[in-house]
Formats: sequence, C-alpha cells, structure tokens
Amino acid sequence: MELIRIKRLYKTYGNTQKKVEVLRGIDLTIKKGETLAIVGASGVGKSTLLNIMGALDRPTEGEVLYKGESIFKYDDKKLASFRNRFIGFVFQFHHLLPEFTALENVMLPCLIGGEKPEAARTRAEGLLKEVGLGSRLNHKPGELSGGEQQRTAIVRSIMQSPEVILADEPTGNLDTRTGEEVFEILLELNKDRDTTMAIVTHNERLASRLSKRITMVDGNIKEE
Repeated sequence: MELIRIKRLYKTYGNTQKKVEVLRGIDLTIKKGETLAIVGASGVGKSTLLNIMGALDRPTEGEVLYKGESIFKYDDKKLASFRNRFIGFVFQFHHLLPEFTALENVMLPCLIGGEKPEAARTRAEGLLKEVGLGSRLNHKPGELSGGEQQRTAIVRSIMQSPEVILADEPTGNLDTRTGEEVFEILLELNKDRDTTMAIVTHNERLASRLSKRITMVDGNIKEE
C-alpha cells in the first residue's frame, strides 16, 4: 500500500535577489512497511526533505500526500496534531530535555497528545525496559551515555505508535558498535510493528540493509 507520495517538491530559501534552491522537484513514493535509506553528500537537501516529509517545514512548491491526502492543506494546528499522532522523529542529536528524566522525556508526546499520565508512564516504562534501560528510568540525559540517550529518543519517537519514523543520521554521533545497536533497534521496530521508516545516513553498510535507497545530488534524486 502506498503510504507517502511526494510530488514535484521544491524548497527555496532567501528572497528574489538571493535564492537558494535546496530541493528541486523531488518525486518519491514510499510504501507501507518500507525502510528507505536517503544518502548523498552533505548539503544536498536530505535533512530538508526529511523535515518536509514529517511536516516540520513547509515546501515552497509541491505536495506531500499521506494516504492520498495532501497534508499541507492543513492549518498549523491540524498539522501539529498530524505530526504528533502519525510521525516519530529520531535525530543525530537526541534533543532530550536536560531537566527531565529519561522516563519523563519519553512520556512527553503522550502528555502533549492529552493521554492520562498513568497510562503514559506504564507504557513508557515498558518500552524503556525493552531497550535495556529499565535501570535508567530516573536518570537525566546528562547521566546517560550517548547510546542510552539515543535509545531513549527512539522510545520517545514510538510512544504514539506512529506509522512512520523519520531518522536523521541516528547513528552519526555514536561509535561504530553503539551505532549498530541503535540501528538494530530501528530494524526490529520495522520487523515487529511494520513501521515505515526513512533514514538519512552516511553509513553505506547500514544503508544497504534497508529495503529501498535513494541518492540525492544537488537537491534532487539521482538514482533510486
């Protein structure tokens, strides 16, 4: 089943005197359950593409259709609700809130979504234990290793049971072994939950393990 379709996507920054074209007419289809690797040199638009796919940014032109519906027809409030319910994000730098514990960070998306704290806490504890962080629930990000922080961020991304996970260099800030452990968690999520994924990565070996791959050059897709 076609889950995401991107049609003639353009993103331009700047004004009429000085424009920077970051995306130049991207066309892309992602099916339910696919794992997509997005590769290419720095500065070719990979992160911009991911941000627009996840409704963190709006395109200059073009459409992103989710199950056939154009999401950028939504107002900001509905777009934020869509993001919170259907999309999970994992970044190279985990973006955990430093004043909150691992458990509190993971609970946040559900609390924002209006879920009762007791239910959110129970699910968060269970998921953190699944990724080996049962003894680190009450530790703040500064007390966790890089791998533990990223595992916490992954658990946070799946708390709302999203259909799509978008990951931007999720292993880029980790050593090789820890990066592979984090990648395995993502692959298990795809296998166990049929979660669709798009992952920006410079790691060719990890990219080769995903079901689909695109290479970006100068704001467009060179090969697919």
